[in-house]
This record gives sequence, C-alpha cells and structure tokens, in this order.
Amino acid sequence: MRFFLLIFGAISLFLAAFFTLVRHNSQKSAPFILFTSYEQGTNIIYRMRFDGTGKRRISPPGLYSASPVWSPDGRWILFEAYEGDGINLYRMTAGGAELQGLTADDANEFSPVWSPDGKWIAFAATRDGNVEVYRMRSDGAEIRNLTSHPKTDFPPTWSPDGKYLLFQSDRSGNLQLYLLNVGTMNLDQITHNANGVYDAAWSPDGEWIAFSDYEKIYRMRPSGADLQTLVEKSYYAAAPSWSPDGEWLLFMAEDGIHYNAFLMRPDGADIQTLLPSDHWFAASKAAFTKRQIGPYSLIQTPDWSPDGEWIVFTSEVKAGIFKIRPDGTGLTQLTDGFYDKYPVWSPPMELMWRRWVSWCAGCLVLFVFARRADQ
Repeated sequence: MRFFLLIFGAISLFLAAFFTLVRHNSQKSAPFILFTSYEQGTNIIYRMRFDGTGKRRISPPGLYSASPVWSPDGRWILFEAYEGDGINLYRMTAGGAELQGLTADDANEFSPVWSPDGKWIAFAATRDGNVEVYRMRSDGAEIRNLTSHPKTDFPPTWSPDGKYLLFQSDRSGNLQLYLLNVGTMNLDQITHNANGVYDAAWSPDGEWIAFSDYEKIYRMRPSGADLQTLVEKSYYAAAPSWSPDGEWLLFMAEDGIHYNAFLMRPDGADIQTLLPSDHWFAASKAAFTKRQIGPYSLIQTPDWSPDGEWIVFTSEVKAGIFKIRPDGTGLTQLTDGFYDKYPVWSPPMELMWRRWVSWCAGCLVLFVFARRADQ
C-alpha cells in the first residue's frame, strides 16, 4: 500500500507540474506550423517550429501531398494526395509516421475538415459524378454521402459544437450557403445573395457566420437572420476569418495598390490594414500599380495562431513564409523558399501536451498495477 501511495503521489506531482508548464507555454503560441513546398516536380509537406527553426519533411517520398490539416488534438495530420487521375485522403501522425490511406478510388476527395471532437472527417468528393459532401470516421470507416444532389455541393465546414455542416451549393442557381444538421439531416438554405457566396467562416462561439460575395463582407446568424453588411470594397473583399477569441475579423481586400489583409471588429468597426503597402515597396511602389502589372497579393493565405497573438502568411511579391502580430508589429520571415505556401498553425500547445501527459500517466498507472500483481 505504501508503494502504491508513493507512486500515486508521484503521478499527481508529475501531472501538476506538466499542466503548470502547459498553461504557461500555451499562452505563447502553438508549437508547430505546417506548410507545403513544390520541389523537383512534387509537392511536399513540411513541419517547423513557430519561430521558423527545425524545418523537417514529414510527407512520404513519392506522394504528391497537399492541404495538410491538423486533428483537434494535434496527433494526426490529414492531407490530400494526388494519385493518377484522382485525389485521395491520407492521414499520418504529427511526426510523419503511421501513414494511412483513408480513401482509395479514382474519384477526387478534397477539402477535408475534422469535426471538433476529432471523431469524424467531412470532405467533398466526386464519387457520384459531381461534387458532394461526405462524412467518414477519422480512420476512414463509414463513408457516407450527406447531400446526394445532382448540383455541386462543397466545401464543408463544421460548426464549433459539431452539430452542423455549412457548405456551398449552386442548386438554387449561383452558389449559396446551406446548413445541414448532421443528426437529423435537416437541410436549410441560409443565404439568398444575388452575387453568390464564395467564402464563409464560423465565429468561435458559433453565434455568427461571416461570408463574402467577393464585393462585400457580411455576417449573419446561422439561421440566416440578422444579416449585416460589414465592409464594402469597390472591387474585391473576401476570405473572412475570425480571431480565436472572436474579437476580430481578418479579411482580404484591395488597399489601392495591392491585395492586402485587413482587420476589423465583428460589427465592421475599427478597420485596420495589417501590413502597409509600402513596407516592401518603398523604392518602387509605382511599379506595382494596377495600371502597369496589376495588383499583387501582399498577403496570401493568412492563418491565426491559436492564441491569437500571431498571423502567419505567404506573399506573392516576396518569397517565403512570414508571421506578424495583429497590430502590425513583429514582422518575421520564417522561410525563404519561393514555393513555400499555405502555412497552418498546430492546435494549442495545451491540447497537445495534455494528450502526451495522459499517455504517460496511463503508462505509470499500468506499471503500478503490474507491480502490484507481482507481489
């Protein structure tokens, strides 16, 4: 009994120390960033630390790999692989091990997204001859067509509570947003925008959906109620994404010279430019005007860090991956590869450490009971 109490106390101290460390470190940032790079005729997935060090290839050789997505607990990486005339879905561990094919056919499976609990994967696929929304278990089992409609349905996005899937469809003419209750299979069209809908994002609390029609940024309730126009640009406004705390919306628009990223409050107030246009072009600003070679994307594919302290992005006018704070300070170049694209942050460090700590604690408990059984 004394031996058991000593081990139990050691486990308790171990867990307390680790979670103290986790709470401290998780406020700094997520530990890793994934990105893809085109090299020697193939696409490769890399992982690096959030400061740009430790760059490491994790996708398997000979497999054209793209669009990596972290599982909510940080254990798995889901990605698309181009094979023959089709695209299949694979998963591997965060270190690139235990490669598993989740689909294997001549169709295209793409735009995969994890459910918030990590048990399901929703994706778009051409299995029935047109693009539709499917769902499967995280290990590839129980694949099911959720939309079964002759029109195009894509790409799915889970609600924060995992009860709904939001997707676009042209079944009413142009692309509109539809909301599917995955429990009851009830389906509702929630937008009726004359210009169509091309981007959409859930707020972290699930109370709002932001979307664009490439001219304006809107928000509305998931039911379609309380529709509000947040920003209107003369030519282009798109790709809204929420900060993790829901206090800011990031979106892409023209700044008069380039496509740039902007921040605003969820009600459309306090619009701010993320990166001034002349930051990289002070000496040759005129060379990048629309009148000469067209507007370049100063910032592309921005992604929030889980703590909201950083935004990682690529640029069409400067090679590599960069990060910047939402207030425009701290601009840091993380890579210098011309084909380094689509960076995505790992889940919060706290979730990743919690899984590791749980595994270690389980091993200690098994050791204790095995030791007791031998007595």
